[in-house]
Amino acid sequence: GPILMQPAGGMDQIIRGFLNRVGEQVNYRAMVISVKVTDKGVNVAYDQDGVRHSLEVDYCFNCIPTHLMVGIDHNFPSDYVTAMKYVRRGEAYKAAFQAKHRFWEDLDIYGGISWSNTKSRQLWYPSHGIHKAKGIVLGAYDYGGGMYHTMMSQEERIEAHLADHGKIHPNFRELVEKPVTIGWHRMNHMLGCSARWSRNFGRGWTHEEETLYHTLQAPVNGRHYFIGDQISMHSAWQESAVMSAQWALSHMDAQVRAELA
Repeated sequence: GPILMQPAGGMDQIIRGFLNRVGEQVNYRAMVISVKVTDKGVNVAYDQDGVRHSLEVDYCFNCIPTHLMVGIDHNFPSDYVTAMKYVRRGEAYKAAFQAKHRFWEDLDIYGGISWSNTKSRQLWYPSHGIHKAKGIVLGAYDYGGGMYHTMMSQEERIEAHLADHGKIHPNFRELVEKPVTIGWHRMNHMLGCSARWSRNFGRGWTHEEETLYHTLQAPVNGRHYFIGDQISMHSAWQESAVMSAQWALSHMDAQVRAELA
């Protein structure tokens, strides 16, 4: 497929774009400890730097992963909670190396992936920074395929990737430096990767599953909305997170206009 364009400076630039507009309204190091829906809005309690705070808001758009929100104090209806508990989470693990020089370009490789039958499976070459001094190669991307690398120590992971990719580029070990590996499903405040809705992956949805999805998409008392890629039929993409937020905002807008009419 075609190479996807990326923001100059990395994907964090998308976040910075939002912060340029609303940055002064963002609270950091704020742990939500309670979400209670009322007749007139939502009460959100959170701890920040050891101090308890409370927000009384008209509407709440909540992108906390549903499997974590289940364990946070709330007063959601039972069918909503059942749907929250249903959403399963995938695993994802990545490894990356900085290349001392862009050795793949010496081989006329410009972006793309070398696939192998090793446990590392994939070696991704960057599609940006062409002919610059260095670059980052993705040494592995495991998703939904078990915990093989996650269960290893950092040193064991790195050695496994060096050995695997040495079968593609014989001097790979000497060409790279500064390795990093991350089990994304072990990241604090997430503890899971993209939402997995379909029980039979790739075979469509069951009627029961679709009912659960629409239950979770609809707002509680017209006030509390779950958002994020988890409330999407195409989870795991930034696009689906944006579409989820657009749906919720449009629904709220129509609701408010109807009340004012």
